[in-house]
Amino acid sequence: MLRGRALYVAVALVLGAGLVSAQSVHTEYDPSINFSLYKTYYWAKTDPVPGNEILNERIMWDVDAGMARRGWTKARADQAALAVVANVTTRAQQKLETLYTGWDGWSWGGWGRDETAGHMYLKGTMIVDLFDARTKKLVWRGVATDAVSYSPVKNAERIDKSIDEMFGDRFLEND
Repeated sequence: MLRGRALYVAVALVLGAGLVSAQSVHTEYDPSINFSLYKTYYWAKTDPVPGNEILNERIMWDVDAGMARRGWTKARADQAALAVVANVTTRAQQKLETLYTGWDGWSWGGWGRDETAGHMYLKGTMIVDLFDARTKKLVWRGVATDAVSYSPVKNAERIDKSIDEMFGDRFLEND
């Protein structure tokens, strides 16, 4: 009985962790802006994650690749039409899962036992902003949210995927 309950809780935690790490990417933009007029950009802020050079380079490289897919090229600040700013934040989150075990695994009408298991995880948010370099007005924003992994490889994959989505088909979507 105890072994069955432990297995039940372990399976729920694994499934719950999978649901927690569902990535969310949203973009929004100013619909009055003609993005075909922009051809150049520069990085107005070069440390999305202060103190983490490796992650900063990855984010900047991925955004540069996304900008290149749009046909934009990097230029000096005084010659660029867009300014790019990226920021990353993390915060601790708690996920609670309540499992109703009932009699022999069945529960009906509130009868039976329930068990609540919780776990902590880090939730990361990456924001990429594009500003008109001349007016300093925000013209586009991409926001990606996902669970942070203990694996740097998985985090790198999630960053790549987030930026691909931001600068892919979703680029000029308000959602």
